[in-house]
Amino acid sequence: MMERNSGAICMQPGINFIPEPSRPAMSEDCLVLNIYVPRNLNESLSVMVWIHGGGFLTGYGHQYDGGKLAMEGNVIIVTINYRLGGFGSFAVGHPAARGNYGLWDQKMALQWVHDNIASFGGNPESVTVFGQSAGACCASLQSLIPSNKGLFQRVIAQSSTVNRFNMLKDSTVEKFAAEVANKSSCPFGDKKIFADCLRQKTADEILEWTNPSASMQADKMMFEAIVMPVVDRELFLEHPIRSLEDNSSDVSKFFRSIDFIAGAVSNEGSLLYMSISPSFQEYYKFNLSIGIPSKAVCDGILSPFVETWYANNSNVTDKLCNYYSAESVVNQSLKATDAWADISFNFGINKMLEYHSGGNTYQYVVSKLSPKPFGPPPPSWFKGVGHGDELLYFFNITKLLSLNEEVILNDKDEDFGKKMISYWDIIC
Repeated sequence: MMERNSGAICMQPGINFIPEPSRPAMSEDCLVLNIYVPRNLNESLSVMVWIHGGGFLTGYGHQYDGGKLAMEGNVIIVTINYRLGGFGSFAVGHPAARGNYGLWDQKMALQWVHDNIASFGGNPESVTVFGQSAGACCASLQSLIPSNKGLFQRVIAQSSTVNRFNMLKDSTVEKFAAEVANKSSCPFGDKKIFADCLRQKTADEILEWTNPSASMQADKMMFEAIVMPVVDRELFLEHPIRSLEDNSSDVSKFFRSIDFIAGAVSNEGSLLYMSISPSFQEYYKFNLSIGIPSKAVCDGILSPFVETWYANNSNVTDKLCNYYSAESVVNQSLKATDAWADISFNFGINKMLEYHSGGNTYQYVVSKLSPKPFGPPPPSWFKGVGHGDELLYFFNITKLLSLNEEVILNDKDEDFGKKMISYWDIIC
């Protein structure tokens, strides 16, 4: 297999739990893709297009070395870049800046693959879109755009899908736009003038003004961010979940016409301990390595969630706080990760599988512990397979985790990885 990775990555901030001392140069000119083709190609092969995760904020295609998956699965792997953060999503509630630019980039990449992959030995009539975390959410969103018909036949959503809680409300779009207007000193009265003004600013300024970390508070976790997809009245005429509830809608018909697999690892809530800041621990007076107390779970996690998505309904808050409570600190900590997993991942995955029932629908759960956790070492109280831990079975993740050497899998890990790849290969 010959591999050549080049080009800048899209504008993005760093993230605290994945150090990247040698991160490639960033640029607004970043829409490149990488193609991995098995060396001894003698037939037209199925194609898998990978959409990377990173919370719509970070990541790039060639973090994921697709050589292993291409060779073992005998498929062509394409990894793509797409615009991130404010560059990929910032909207002003006006046609001058509708948002969802990253989704448009992905759509364009899928069209390019359809038009050109035959030149690389790929079969444009056998394309699978797959992704993990925010990349899985994006893959599921692409499956809800009827104009994508014919560009792919299958979607694999690893550890996320679109749900009711990961697209911005119109009121929040307005709020975030006003915040950026204040930071940029661009006039906000006329949305077109405002958008044109922002386009005259530097990339570094836009990166700073649209970084969601600037909106984080010490006493509460954040459940809406400026980087999230929006109902733009172009790709999505309404919230796609609402469209899925109508079986006669074009969105629902297209979704059920493709094959769909979605699943999760056994404890997606590991992303919670990666996200808890020192200031959050200081505010609620706890040490993450020991455990997360009930007050932090109820007041700092569940209450802000209800405030954001259930109009601060105290009955909902009480029920959630009661459901995700336990007596011991260890069990309370695990309940906290359960809550995070259910809100952010499990609820949406299960609903999407329900909406697809009647089609070729598959679900999976990864429960085998990984030899190398994704992100920092977990606290001693944590149990289960964490968010992103399955990635090393598909990709060489040396670049992803900024490791000095490749992760070596033992025989059992190798066998498990080959089984996972074979399952994906069967579906594709």
